[in-house]
Amino acid sequence: MQLTDEVIHKGTEPQSMVALMMDQPFTWDGKNRLTMNMLMKILNIRMRESMREEQGGVYGVRGYANMSKYPKEEVNIMVNFGCAPENVDQLVNTVFAEMDTLVMNGPEAVNLGKAKETTLRDYETNFEENWYWLGKLKNSYYYNEELKSLDELKAVIQGITAEDIQQMAKAHFTKDHYLRLVLMPETSE
Repeated sequence: MQLTDEVIHKGTEPQSMVALMMDQPFTWDGKNRLTMNMLMKILNIRMRESMREEQGGVYGVRGYANMSKYPKEEVNIMVNFGCAPENVDQLVNTVFAEMDTLVMNGPEAVNLGKAKETTLRDYETNFEENWYWLGKLKNSYYYNEELKSLDELKAVIQGITAEDIQQMAKAHFTKDHYLRLVLMPETSE
């Protein structure tokens, strides 16, 4: 495992901010993008339950994936949260433990159902908005992508399995190389 770790000491508030980042090659296609988005929704559910509700270590935690086709096909995964300085290492370990659980076991059925439900609801809402269609038309031209109807998208979303999510986690939740940035308060030594 190769870790790039940077700790910055600034400010006086007894709070730390943590960012974890991973870059991976990514195969750009519609199903993969939907699967990655659903994987991140499931990871967010698991991190919130573990880090906030069970441990009480964070007010909020957010993970997201930025996928790109150009100049190369890749995904940038980022997780960030604020916590007490003494909890940084424990909570970072929790993030990786939740990732490892998804890699080893895949998602729980209830969390996969939640991810599908919120993804479908997002699309149903977005289909009513001009900005959504403007983006889809631009992407259709720029990425040479076929526009899909809501029914076609629903079929793809409903067809994504726990195994698909687990395979995406295996491919992209690796600790081969990642960046860990931590903002810690200045010490008065």
